[in-house]
Amino acid sequence: MKSVEEIGLSVKCIRNLIQVKNDITLQNFNNPYMIIAYGDKKICQKLKSNKFGFFNINEKYYFVLNESKKLKIQVYNVKCDQEAKVESGELLGSVNIYLKYILDSFHDHDQFFELGNESYTSGQILVNLQPVC
Repeated sequence: MKSVEEIGLSVKCIRNLIQVKNDITLQNFNNPYMIIAYGDKKICQKLKSNKFGFFNINEKYYFVLNESKKLKIQVYNVKCDQEAKVESGELLGSVNIYLKYILDSFHDHDQFFELGNESYTSGQILVNLQPVC
């Protein structure tokens, strides 16, 4: 098996998490979230252009695997009808994805990164990390 030098990163969706008794269910909704990604300009621009709580991004962005590369994704609650600065919104959560931990594999890696508090009210990011062979 040859080593994987790059991965494709695709932010698939953000969903609201609602806790019902002992079960956690996923509910799609149109909440005015603004998604900000640090680490890659193209991803940042794509995510900032969509301010709804559920969306798909089909494009893949490729990164070379190394020890220092990481992608930081932050979720803010802002109003859709305003050109508000990110700082004016409430930071709901953030996650760091360290690319050096991606295994040498030919399989897709679907990784859930939970954002928010124990009440599961602030959402979830599903990140698909796919090795490029």
